[in-house]
Amino acid sequence: MEIPNTDYVEYYMTVSSCEEKHDKEHYSKHNSFAAVRVAELLSHVGVINRDVKIQVTACCSEKNLLDGIPDHKKHYLIVRTNKAVLKHVVAALNQGCSGSLSDENSEGKFKEVSTSLAVDSLTPGQKAWLGDLAVRMVAFSDEQKKILTDLKSCRSYLTVAPIPLPSTPTPSSLSTFGSNEHSSAFFSIKSAKIVKEMTVLHNIPERRFVFSNFSNHLYWFPTVKWLRWYLGDAIGFYFAWLQSYCIALAIPAILGLLTWIFVAIATTVNSEESQEEHSLSAFMVAYGLIVVIWGLVCNKIFRRQQSQLSEDWMPPAFANAADMSGWVNSQMDQLRPAFKGKLRKSPITGEMELYFPFAEQRVLLLTSMGITCICVFLALFVNVLLLNLEGIINPDRSPHLHFRFIGCLCDPGRIFNPKDGLLNFVPGILHPLVVNILNQVVFRQIAVKLTDMENHKVSY
Repeated sequence: MEIPNTDYVEYYMTVSSCEEKHDKEHYSKHNSFAAVRVAELLSHVGVINRDVKIQVTACCSEKNLLDGIPDHKKHYLIVRTNKAVLKHVVAALNQGCSGSLSDENSEGKFKEVSTSLAVDSLTPGQKAWLGDLAVRMVAFSDEQKKILTDLKSCRSYLTVAPIPLPSTPTPSSLSTFGSNEHSSAFFSIKSAKIVKEMTVLHNIPERRFVFSNFSNHLYWFPTVKWLRWYLGDAIGFYFAWLQSYCIALAIPAILGLLTWIFVAIATTVNSEESQEEHSLSAFMVAYGLIVVIWGLVCNKIFRRQQSQLSEDWMPPAFANAADMSGWVNSQMDQLRPAFKGKLRKSPITGEMELYFPFAEQRVLLLTSMGITCICVFLALFVNVLLLNLEGIINPDRSPHLHFRFIGCLCDPGRIFNPKDGLLNFVPGILHPLVVNILNQVVFRQIAVKLTDMENHKVSY
């Protein structure tokens, strides 16, 4: 079967601008209007030059807005990055860490560089990464960010006029791309909570090709080559590690089985000899040390394998960009949309950045630490009460942990008595149920609120 080769990558964004979900008609109309206007905005700023354009299509059209309420509830955007856009990003990666070309040679030199770069040799996963980088690098102006504020409001979204494409787009340099993520168009619409995450769409011919390679052959492990080819290098590294780890686990598994058999036999035969028990304990300690050494060796081996895979998977198009990981990471930095700060000039890079004083954040972190400690003590107290209810805590051995008002329910003759109580099974069911409710409902909400309050800059 011939390997498919597509010249574009498509992405999907869910539009969720409206927050009034109780009014379904208004919710659908608001989101459809926002989808059309955001598509126009992204298409407007996505015109890099005459040939390089990021194409954005909304689920609705201008005609649907005039007709009234749309016929579907979920609204979305389809973003397409074609081959010219991919070449443009590769040219940026190969030109230098500044990511910009001079205006006088951007038109001619761009064509010269882009034609010499083998974009066709990239895997679908690498093309998806390049297209994602291109979308994140396009920036909005302050006026366009103001439009996003109007689109988010349920009162003013109808006042946003259609945004036409430039009639005669003038060639622009790579400086059109934003230098920081907070100036990125995608970050702006995401932080405004107009769209959710951007997800790459499946390519049917490529997916069928990968599936045919799995269905026609029987493997012990998924083939890393084709998973990486379709899903990208990051997924490829994960499955390569998983495969190496599973194979390496055979060593401690075999040794552990032999240890268990030896200990079981020796314990049965020599159960009364204390010296033999001492030697068995030493044998088990030796097994633990072997497992520790095994873990260190496996880690070193996979690091070498990772370096080898990095060399093997480096495409020709990125040959001159191998030392630009810092610049690429700065473009893909996962700045939290909820991060709040003031714009300032960075004393290190000299570029504009969002800044939040560490002294203020330290106060927030200390407040969060205090609330977290209270939650920990609350969780411990609830667990102690549940253990009292199950009759596990003995008042004679642990008088400080015994609470009579709840422990009395499991006394002899009472309803929750572990031996002969009518409902002695209820505390055992109630314990995991209460713990799960505390974790998933109470503590999860507190954790989200504390994370937003701490105002972290990045998502990791």
